[in-house]
Amino acid sequence: MPRVRDLLYRFRPSGAPGAATAAGVPVDHAARLAAELDTVFARLADTEQECAALLAEGRRRSEEIRRRDEERVRSLVAGAEVRAESERAAAATATRDAGRADTTAVREAADRGAADLATRARAGFPEYLAGVEQAVNAMLAAGARPEGREEEPP
Repeated sequence: MPRVRDLLYRFRPSGAPGAATAAGVPVDHAARLAAELDTVFARLADTEQECAALLAEGRRRSEEIRRRDEERVRSLVAGAEVRAESERAAAATATRDAGRADTTAVREAADRGAADLATRARAGFPEYLAGVEQAVNAMLAAGARPEGREEEPP
């Protein structure tokens, strides 16, 4: 849209100040320049449309790549969650098995210790019993009663 100044510029005198001459309207230089550039811009219209098409295609492809990558990330995360759960279960099983092995080893050691103690007790029991028997016989021979015992009524 031409400015007011451009419209008024058309009606300026065509010659230098001085004697009167034939009246005329000067050539519109802005319009002439615009007309020259119209052909250049007309030739660039195809290139501009091609650029717009390339830009639209680039945006479409980038959106497609983004969606594909988002799906890939979701798939990776889901797979990682599944693997993490199976790894947790495997670790729990390994820990439980190790605990059972430790418990079994401790139980076997305790059983061996108890068996050893029972063997030693059985080995020393006849001597202990003989000692108790001697002590009781000695007390009976001396006429003594065991402490804390009173004579039983007949």
